Amino acid sequence: MELSDISLSADNREFVQAQLATGQFQSPADVVNDALAQARIREAKKKLAALLLEGINSGPGIPVNDEYWDKKRAELLAKLPQGSVE
Repeated sequence: MELSDISLSADNREFVQAQLATGQFQSPADVVNDALAQARIREAKKKLAALLLEGINSGPGIPVNDEYWDKKRAELLAKLPQGSVE
């Protein structure tokens, strides 16, 4: 099945036509692409929420401040071969 072979229900065709009538979209493809972009955003928000919950449930937090980042940077730089970073 090709993407160009996708058929819409009567309700969805009416919705696409109504969206086109608003002038916000120039073609049916624009309506579908916008709907897919919104679906991607919803999925990304779900994934972010799951990752945040995983972090919250992973144990007590640590303070992350300038001192933390300075120490982390020094640790990582110490692992690099000599002369690889100026």
